[in-house]
Amino acid sequence: RGIKRSTSAGAVRKPWR
Repeated sequence: RGIKRSTSAGAVRKPWR
């Protein structure tokens, strides 16, 4: 559930989990 704040356009996956 980390795809909702630090993701705007490039990191839409879960690099930081």
